[in-house]
Amino acid sequence: MIREDVVDITLMSLSNLEQLVKREAFRNSDVKPAIRANDTTDVWRLRGATYHTKPSRPYRTASLKAAREFTDLGLYSITINNDLERDIETLRAFAEFREDAAAYGFSYFLEVFNPNASNLSDEDTPRFVNDAIVRTLAGLTEAERPKFLKIVYNGPRALDELTSFDPRSSSACWAAAPARRETASSCSTRRRSTARGWRCSGEKSCSLSRRSTLCALCARWRMARSSPQRPSQPTTRRSPKRRSRPIASYPPTRRSPKRR
Repeated sequence: MIREDVVDITLMSLSNLEQLVKREAFRNSDVKPAIRANDTTDVWRLRGATYHTKPSRPYRTASLKAAREFTDLGLYSITINNDLERDIETLRAFAEFREDAAAYGFSYFLEVFNPNASNLSDEDTPRFVNDAIVRTLAGLTEAERPKFLKIVYNGPRALDELTSFDPRSSSACWAAAPARRETASSCSTRRRSTARGWRCSGEKSCSLSRRSTLCALCARWRMARSSPQRPSQPTTRRSPKRRSRPIASYPPTRRSPKRR
């Protein structure tokens, strides 16, 4: 995908990015590498484990100091569960991450999962998530805010409610249908956003984090002021190839063997 230049952002672990950089995979490429900046307990899908059935707790493996050598963009994810103690712990960890990101000149986009262990009804979940997003970002300056959001697609009404309340989210929102499970790479090659035109790819393991996390709708994001925006490529239609033989000759007829 990097060589073919079919995506704009690649999402991977820091260890994978290090290996790709050693292979000079991003040399002379416009593709932007991004790392998973944290790995909360609700994405710990170990075989036989039940971590994902308990309220999410924050955790970070990757070091931003180490990651800064290879990229300045990462994905940070949070899960709000309507559990006061767990949610406060999640938001405090997010605040610590923002301080580290500011110290090392690191940008991020924010992924907000639906609750993984709560008693919320299907009707209340979209409204709860929208309110949690607004509440989480309300106290942040523009410099602290994520470059864009990655959220679960909880229907057109919920998405319209969020983007109408905060217009800054309308140009920075990805959405994913909660019932679908695909790899980010297959999703990125399947559809390109007609509204904005930015595509993203990710390692296959990111699809295992939750059934509701992969992007089906991408919105525009300017990666950096210093990098020029890629011009749109005009679409050209190829003329159908002419058949060298009449259609009637396809497939070739099998001749019966001659009788002696």
